[in-house]
Amino acid sequence: MPSIPSHIFWPGFIIVILAIAMGSGMSIIFASASDGGPRIVPDYYAKAVDWDETQATRRAADELSWTVALRLDEGLAEVAVRDAQNQPLALTGTAQFRLASQIEPDAPLELTAHPTLQGHYRIEGAPDAPGVYDVELVLQAGETPYRRTHRVERSP
Repeated sequence: MPSIPSHIFWPGFIIVILAIAMGSGMSIIFASASDGGPRIVPDYYAKAVDWDETQATRRAADELSWTVALRLDEGLAEVAVRDAQNQPLALTGTAQFRLASQIEPDAPLELTAHPTLQGHYRIEGAPDAPGVYDVELVLQAGETPYRRTHRVERSP
């Protein structure tokens, strides 16, 4: 097997090491900025005190095994909800939109049933501006509420 001359190997080795360092640095920068950046948690003390209750609500929502699909259009959001048997659900609920870079969410908006599609709901007054939004859905179809925050992106 022919060997690589040292005047080619060592500069190439240094270039490879520098490329690895630059690539890992760029991937760290991309990963840190891809989720909307750091978020300030309003009233973090109260959330910490209510942690057990929050986790119990989250587990109850997981046990429902609902499938929730959320889509944002201009001024209108659409939510499709199906149960564990993939059947559309009749429910009531609200949605709160918060731009990922903001602290406080907008006022809660009511879900209205789609006139023709079962299990589909419209949210009038959804944000128009492009960006990454955290949408807190509170849905009720029976005794156990479904409360989850979904992250969606609205492209320009």
